Amino acid sequence: MTVPDQQNDRVAALPAHLQEQLRRRLAGGGTQSENRIPTLPRDGTPLPVSTAQRRLWMLGELGQGGAEYNSAAALRLTGPLDTSALGAALTDLTTRHEVLRTTFAADGAEPVQRVAEPGPLPLRVIDLPDGDGPVRARLDALLLSEVQIPFDLREAPPFRPFLIRESAEVHVLVVCAHHIITDGWSMGVLLDDLAELYRSRLTGGPSGLPEPRLQYADVAAWQRARRDSPAQAAHLAYWERTLAGLEPLELPTDRPRPQLRTGAGATCSLDLPGEVTRGLRRLAREHGCTLYTVLVAAYQVLLARYTGSSDIAVGTVASGRDQPELERMAGFFVNTVVLRSAVDERQPFTRFLDEVKDTVLDAFDHQDLPFDEVVTALRPERDLGRTPLVQTLLVLQRGAGPAPAMPGLDVEQYTVPRGAANFDLTVEFEDRGETELRCTLEYATDLFDPATARRTAAHLASVLGAVATAPGTRVARLPLLDAEGERRVLALGEAV
Repeated sequence: MTVPDQQNDRVAALPAHLQEQLRRRLAGGGTQSENRIPTLPRDGTPLPVSTAQRRLWMLGELGQGGAEYNSAAALRLTGPLDTSALGAALTDLTTRHEVLRTTFAADGAEPVQRVAEPGPLPLRVIDLPDGDGPVRARLDALLLSEVQIPFDLREAPPFRPFLIRESAEVHVLVVCAHHIITDGWSMGVLLDDLAELYRSRLTGGPSGLPEPRLQYADVAAWQRARRDSPAQAAHLAYWERTLAGLEPLELPTDRPRPQLRTGAGATCSLDLPGEVTRGLRRLAREHGCTLYTVLVAAYQVLLARYTGSSDIAVGTVASGRDQPELERMAGFFVNTVVLRSAVDERQPFTRFLDEVKDTVLDAFDHQDLPFDEVVTALRPERDLGRTPLVQTLLVLQRGAGPAPAMPGLDVEQYTVPRGAANFDLTVEFEDRGETELRCTLEYATDLFDPATARRTAAHLASVLGAVATAPGTRVARLPLLDAEGERRVLALGEAV
């Protein structure tokens, strides 16, 4: 697969509402001089961090930057793997992407980033331990233990690739990095680039990767330089107006909220019935919105039912890559966007859906302002036991695209287990096709038991089933499961 093909696949993997936002912004947003990002001199001077990086640095300094912010992606490789070529390709990858050679330090009260010169990166190979359990279970246990090792942002670049050897011709290649230098899109870019660099090393030919003009530090400096622009002031005014008076979401929990978030988490999953998924898509078409908007509206209804509040805010994410040259870069681009709705239980769900549609469009029109600047401006009450402004997130992802090709190898995407939670609850829907929609709930184990998480997923599925078949139902009458239905779902639920 060529680099343009990989880029198109990555855009296609975005939820429909984000694809449309990206197309609109790439087609028209601003003049060339406004949009062109300048490069910084690389003269050994410490480089600025982005506002999002600053937040993660500060959390780390407060002792809250553990494995919760570790990201990992993996490929299962079957066939004769040349580990020497792979090691050389990893070194080439760190040469290409400065963030993989970056450490962080304090310059007075503010963090800065320092980029090391390119150099060899040893490939660590781990043999899968023998044991009595299934290979998958032993592999996942090893992966979980490795990806939960915290990074020291001051001492070494927060990038840790390694290779697990199952057998002579079966390996799992893992790239693990701290969120301060990466995001989900970036992990895909790194794996795509690594596959191409491996091909180049194996064959001795040039890689098909274009030389990057920019690095993430350039983007961070450009972002900070725009903070006082009229456009950013308009975005800030919107968020100050929209989020004024927002109170924390008080979800019913199984245990009291700890004074300090640990970031410990787990997941559970369920698949929606095909007829429900079809009904949700039909509802979206009839109301001129996306499937994502329907999911947000249904989730906000459930949260209103749980909390007894009509004022419901849910977080989501924007890619932060509204310029073509940012699409092939690694870095922390993703931005949190808040969707705040007033849930009126007297109105039909369809009317509420139309309101949520407007909310989503307005919010993404103002996605450029970094979430951390929104938090700074609104100054919510400081509480180390919860995330600021939003305590729950909902995202819709396309199903995993094709794995990158590597010569002589059968390559498959491998899902890395996760034992952390960034929010109280994160709902991730995976769009697997016209009739396939999987719901995965990531939950903070400090707050919720596995049974509660499975029940929450089941309740959301019930609300979605109701709006798929009878979208004109009043919000107050949308059903949760009866006792028998809940018992069946909990018995069948998958907990990880």
